[in-house]
Amino acid sequence: MKRKTAVIEVYHAFGTKATTCADVFYRSKRLQHFAANDNPQALCDAARAWARANGFTHCKVSYG
Repeated sequence: MKRKTAVIEVYHAFGTKATTCADVFYRSKRLQHFAANDNPQALCDAARAWARANGFTHCKVSYG
């Protein structure tokens, strides 16, 4: 089985009070974007679920 690793970047949206964003990257291309007034862990879980449903076998998470 071929290994595919998605890179998930979770960050606070500039200029907002409580908006958190999570982007899913593969080979430096953004594939999916999530944004909500939710805690960062909930967005990270949603991004991991999306990556798993789209054929990724591994996830690397970075908070910034």
